[in-house]
Amino acid sequence: MRIRAAAGLIEFGAGFGGLNRERERKYIPTVPPEFLAKLDSTKDGDGSLLDHSVLLYGSNMSNSNLHDHYPLPNIVVGGGRGKLKGGQHIMCAEHTPQTNLLVTLLDKVDARVDSLGDSTGRIHEL
Repeated sequence: MRIRAAAGLIEFGAGFGGLNRERERKYIPTVPPEFLAKLDSTKDGDGSLLDHSVLLYGSNMSNSNLHDHYPLPNIVVGGGRGKLKGGQHIMCAEHTPQTNLLVTLLDKVDARVDSLGDSTGRIHEL
């Protein structure tokens, strides 16, 4: 899994689709910069809306031809009210469940759960 955390990129696996590197570069998720600029310029209390948000952008399907859900690139954007460590590219161990990311993000927004689906832990680097 790859995660771009606002942050950076978190990666589950070695690539995206694994078949065509040129095609992969075109489809790795990106968040529209205009959207992020709007969030960053919108005042919200002592910071911006981007500072106080947590956005997860990605897919639940890696290679739709094989109906495969591994590897999954994800982008995590926002400051999470200071709870996210930004500017990093996190590469998780092979076959780390994506639900580990979801459990971690739920912790960051004070909605703690013990587990979710096939989760096996948390991503402490985030």
